[in-house]
Amino acid sequence: MDRQKPSEPRTTIPGPQPQARRNRNWEIEQRSRPGLCQISFRGIPDIIRDELLFIARSYRLPNRDEVARVWLEHALAAHRRGEIDYPPTKVSENGKLTFYPDENEL
Repeated sequence: MDRQKPSEPRTTIPGPQPQARRNRNWEIEQRSRPGLCQISFRGIPDIIRDELLFIARSYRLPNRDEVARVWLEHALAAHRRGEIDYPPTKVSENGKLTFYPDENEL
């Protein structure tokens, strides 16, 4: 059985281009700095993240992380001095204490 040649050449679809590997040297260097670590918090509502970014931009800071850090440092110092206290207010369904029994209270 003879195969017939196609009347027009087939066009080939190019495959995906290989992506350059990300340079993770900066992240590795930051993790190795004594006394500093990267932390991320889950469950931060968009409105709070947006407000932190707005404040950072208004002070011409590079990102909202610096605003969050200064607030955390200030709050921790005030807590150590006994100026503020945030006891959990309700028990969640699984029996654990929580500060946010209803996420809509923000």
